[in-house]
Amino acid sequence: MVQAAAAQTGSRTKSRAKARADADTRALFRKLGRTADRAIREQLIERHTDLVEKVARGFLASGEPLEDLVQEGYLGLIKAVDSFDVTRDVKFTTYATHTISGEIRHYLRDRKSLIREPGWLHELSQKVARAIDRLTQDMDQAPGVAAIARETGLSEETVLEVMRTRSVFRPASLDGDADSTDSETAIALDRRKAVAEKQAPEQMAVEDRIVIDQAVRKLKGLERRVIYYLFYKDFNQTEIARKLGISCNYVSHLVRTSLRRLRQMLTSEELREAHLRLKSAGARAMLAEGAEGSSRFDDVTGLLSTRAFRERLEQEVLRGARYAHPVGLVLLVIDEFHHFNEAHGFTASDGLLAEVGKLARKNVRKVDVVARYGDAGFAIILPHTGARGGHVVAKRLLEEIPALDLGGLTRTPASATACAGIAEYPQHGSSQEELLEAALRALSDARSVGPSTLRGAEKP
Repeated sequence: MVQAAAAQTGSRTKSRAKARADADTRALFRKLGRTADRAIREQLIERHTDLVEKVARGFLASGEPLEDLVQEGYLGLIKAVDSFDVTRDVKFTTYATHTISGEIRHYLRDRKSLIREPGWLHELSQKVARAIDRLTQDMDQAPGVAAIARETGLSEETVLEVMRTRSVFRPASLDGDADSTDSETAIALDRRKAVAEKQAPEQMAVEDRIVIDQAVRKLKGLERRVIYYLFYKDFNQTEIARKLGISCNYVSHLVRTSLRRLRQMLTSEELREAHLRLKSAGARAMLAEGAEGSSRFDDVTGLLSTRAFRERLEQEVLRGARYAHPVGLVLLVIDEFHHFNEAHGFTASDGLLAEVGKLARKNVRKVDVVARYGDAGFAIILPHTGARGGHVVAKRLLEEIPALDLGGLTRTPASATACAGIAEYPQHGSSQEELLEAALRALSDARSVGPSTLRGAEKP
């Protein structure tokens, strides 16, 4: 009897609390309707963020990472706050649940292919796509079939067949021109353009530099120093031996063992990614915070990796086109990072990157996306926000980075500054590539001026 009475009392208390919360929410919406105060709008969004994750978890069986589902759900929550009619006899949580669920369903629908691509062909297609992306960045022009074949280790005939079939599994737009050619299949297949020169380190694709840098950081201390001096400082083995106080033979041994370990790590990384893509939808959902997460997130900062950032940017630009809303992009790079690395070491450099990553996450909304980009860079995607909002975020970060307390990272006093470039979809680019290129140009302009400089992209 006592337990039943206590349970009944607890139930009534919860009901009264929910009723008060609903009344408070309605009061806020009425005030928002009268004043259009953005602070109230932000308060309503923050109050219901837990609802987003609750709804998103219901879609884990789709096989998409929970983090992606939650990001889509945040957009649904924003739409629900902006469109809720307080005069109707419906709770906001009920209305928001349907809106969030609908947004996630739209996202999952857009991610699916009309025709399922065979697993083996998907693997080859992804391999060719990554090679094209790397070579395009290296050469500043479309690569030829021979160059792609060398990069992938496939025959030229296989590369041609894969490129011909890539568009088969993508639905064509009903609004598109029937005679237009898909941008990916329209690559100039010039067999004469084979790159024979040695690839310079600064021309390597950003994603490749990130992967290699992370692999080097996993080497033992002396091995890492040998690789650093050999490939980053361009010392010969005699100079390295003199620098480290060891014999040339031992340096040669360290180089061989280090390169062998790097090859094993890079090979295992490719195999692991291929294995994860072949997991069932349910298994991928269970691994969302495990093995799969390690390929989507940067080891040093815990932010999205560069590859995951590119995927997210493409999704946000497509969503911006679908719903006609702007997408802001901020690219931020720590000034003189390599000098900081040389002066204070790898551990301090990693600590600096981690601190800047925490600062970036603290200064953005939950719906925004923060990612590692390049050796010393960060990228911030701002959905529903134009260049003006990006300017506010970037300016705040450039002011707070020099104030970071780095005393626990370095033996001598140290500080850091950064530069930033800003671009906005669709004002500065109508596609993911154009938007990223515009932001990179703005960042380059900022870095040419000097530390703590902020520049916005110019209209094309």
